[in-house]
Amino acid sequence: MLKVFFILILYNLIIFTLHFDLRSEEIQLNCKIEKELENNKNARKKNYKEENLLIYLDEEEGWINDKKKQDWNEEFENELGRVLTFFKHDEKRYLFKYMLFHSLDKKKIESSFFLELDKATMYIKFKKFYFNFDSKVYFTSEVQGKCFSDLN
Repeated sequence: MLKVFFILILYNLIIFTLHFDLRSEEIQLNCKIEKELENNKNARKKNYKEENLLIYLDEEEGWINDKKKQDWNEEFENELGRVLTFFKHDEKRYLFKYMLFHSLDKKKIESSFFLELDKATMYIKFKKFYFNFDSKVYFTSEVQGKCFSDLN
């Protein structure tokens, strides 16, 4: 059983890696959400019970989010100067952090999110943080689940 598990992980890793080598453009991931949390407790209202979460990954643009980068740029055009993003990937995972500040000086944070995608298992953790004017978290929401590309 353990051998089958490792073969499946290796297969997913190879397919996912080949997918990026063959097309270095944005790909869409379809994620089946298994856990929804609010303030680190099970959410009462499940937003992804009936539908999946779509995630857009563009390694060249340094982007992984539930909105395409171009769509996000257009929708949040007036907020671009108040935003910082951080994208990192290695052989194990993708990490993306997004921070929205109250003003252009970027001293007081308004909201942020952290997204992690494990390359071998395709498991996603996507957590959002909302801050009050004292820069203290007053609300969090998180989803976790398994993602699939159009190749697997």
